[in-house]
Amino acid sequence: MLGAALLLASCVHTPAPAIQGTVEISTSDSTWTYYSLESGKEVGTSKLLDASADAAWAVRKDWDIAVCGDLLRTNGGLSGSAGAVIQRDTLSTFTDLLTAPSAGYVTDTLVLVRR
Repeated sequence: MLGAALLLASCVHTPAPAIQGTVEISTSDSTWTYYSLESGKEVGTSKLLDASADAAWAVRKDWDIAVCGDLLRTNGGLSGSAGAVIQRDTLSTFTDLLTAPSAGYVTDTLVLVRR
């Protein structure tokens, strides 16, 4: 499913670049890993619930999606300012997706708070 999410994450009105082969993103339950679809690589990390780092990443334009354990962020919505969106497709497999759908995209909306 993460592979399909990566395929569909993109900036508003800009199709996601084609990624060939396997995309691997290191994941940790305590660290966000930020990934650029344009460059096809990891662009940095930050600790989970680090408000200062979250604010710094929110204004950067060099990432599209971030992963922390089973959490996802897009560089749009509450996590970023680049207008990135994502679509969850539960009907297709990754290999079945030949073109990005024209509608149904969302940004992240959940804010994690320190308890």
